[in-house]
Amino acid sequence: MSDFDERYPHARTKQGKPHWPPGVRSISQDGLDWIGVDDDGHLYWDGQRLAVQKITLTTGQVAIAWIGVSAAVTVAAVELLRFFGMGA
Repeated sequence: MSDFDERYPHARTKQGKPHWPPGVRSISQDGLDWIGVDDDGHLYWDGQRLAVQKITLTTGQVAIAWIGVSAAVTVAAVELLRFFGMGA
């Protein structure tokens, strides 16, 4: 049994998802009581603030994202028009 499991005996379930790395398990309902958020939206585990890092996309990644979103919006609009009988 790990130090974590000794300190928080009901925080995790017995197993995680099959595709997760070994030793990573799902959080239990009791484990959710250890998570907190302050007035500024910072995340805490057992009263200790968790480190959160922002990511920055490259120009190419932003361009690909915009293309993907534009395509999805276009397809959704065409499907709505077809649904309401206004399209081909």
